[in-house]
Amino acid sequence: MEKGLTVGPESADNAFAVNQSKRKDRFLSAALLSGSSSEQGEYAGGGRVCAGCFVVALAARLALLRLNHAEYTDGILAVFGSPGAQSFWPPLYRWLSAAVGLGKATEASARLVSALAGAALVIPIYYAARAIAGHPGGAGARRAAAFACLWYVLSPLALRWGVRMMTDALFAALFFSAAWMAGEAGRRRRMGGYAADGLLAGATALSVAAILTRYQGIVLIPLVGGAIGATRAAWKRQGKGPLLKTWTAQILWLAVAAWLWSGRDQILAHGGQVHARAARRGRRLQMKAPARAPAR
Repeated sequence: MEKGLTVGPESADNAFAVNQSKRKDRFLSAALLSGSSSEQGEYAGGGRVCAGCFVVALAARLALLRLNHAEYTDGILAVFGSPGAQSFWPPLYRWLSAAVGLGKATEASARLVSALAGAALVIPIYYAARAIAGHPGGAGARRAAAFACLWYVLSPLALRWGVRMMTDALFAALFFSAAWMAGEAGRRRRMGGYAADGLLAGATALSVAAILTRYQGIVLIPLVGGAIGATRAAWKRQGKGPLLKTWTAQILWLAVAAWLWSGRDQILAHGGQVHARAARRGRRLQMKAPARAPAR
């Protein structure tokens, strides 16, 4: 402070107003880095609802974890199969089962992976329902999302497959999380801001994980790829920089390529088996079909 300068009530009020203005500018700058300022409170309160639904869903699955005394062949082969079979089955479920089992995949660790993934599915269900039901910050959208999670938590079908040594629960959690992130990136792209880049990077990572869980994950490729292309075009029109996070995440596709190359013989052999079975079934159906009368 300069010598002889006095600070009165009015000067203090002015200094306070300046400080408040600077704080507001810093908040708006941070909002622009992660999206538009209106995005900051759109999903307020969602974390508490998701956490509560996750705890309830996980508790229900843990209570039913030892209900089944036998498992389906597909789940057994995916986790305990021979090296050839393991090369055919996507490896992520087996890897996670081994990680939860502290280095050794067991029936209990595989079921626990399914239980955790099935409970985590409430997160994309909640946020997707909140976005679909209207403005995510509206009371109606919050209620719709909460009811969607409630119905899922109470679903007998979800509980049945959420405690099995099967890839269904893990795949569902990864697939719907990737799909929601891709759709949310499109919404954020229309609103402006930079959040779409991080969402698309997350969608890419989850798509890779979904493919490494089940082959059906490949349907995410056109969905996420289309979202990336549309966002890139929009950013180019707006004069923004490249999608650095998204392009960096594309490196993860090397994991899918490495797995497909390492198990190419088993994958091609299994494809031949599927084709042969389909051909035999087609011949049986033709034999059972009633003979048509010759045309006159």
